[in-house]
Amino acid sequence: MKWILPFNLILVYAVPNSFDWRISGMITPVKNQGQCNSSYIFSVTGAIEALNKITSGSLTSFSEQQIINCMPSCQNNCIESHPSEVYNYVIQAKLTTEAEYPYTSEVGTCKSYTPVVSIRHYRKKQRSLQELIYQQPATVRIHWNHLLDTYTGGIFECHYHHPYKFYYALIVGYTPEYWLIKASYGPAWGVNGYLYLKRGHNNCGVEDEVLYPINSKLLI
Repeated sequence: MKWILPFNLILVYAVPNSFDWRISGMITPVKNQGQCNSSYIFSVTGAIEALNKITSGSLTSFSEQQIINCMPSCQNNCIESHPSEVYNYVIQAKLTTEAEYPYTSEVGTCKSYTPVVSIRHYRKKQRSLQELIYQQPATVRIHWNHLLDTYTGGIFECHYHHPYKFYYALIVGYTPEYWLIKASYGPAWGVNGYLYLKRGHNNCGVEDEVLYPINSKLLI
């Protein structure tokens, strides 16, 4: 099968003031990372799931547990790391489905799996965040604020954030007022599992570290 480019990757387009990838059915349901500090993994699988839907038309949930069990840096612990590690792992090892390798929220033994999707590369944000998110959802790093522990809705602004504690998530849309961010705390957290993060002044450091996958390819 040939590599599939995002349909709007090379087009000249007018970026709208508001956009939400969920409306067109491009985003998988909100997941729950449980007790494992694996937000960086969920942010990457979410980005690949969305790109796969954009490029192939198939909305498939991919396996975080495969990464936790089989990526070398995860095999002895369940601690937060960096999305670039996950992207590099997927480039080499590919991913299977969540149905084949379901999530357990703890480190287990790596087992054989059937690869179903791959990516060729990933990149850092090279344009405005709004332009990028109109192209495709992306992995972002957020400086953690303790008030997010009890966030139940509304537009959130970081008046203070922890300088060394981060959370990784997936931006799936925006309005003029906020970024629409898919978390991995389950649908009971926030607004049905989402955070409305106020735009402007790089709130919570949301624009500091943005990554997105390139060229998804279905293998089956």
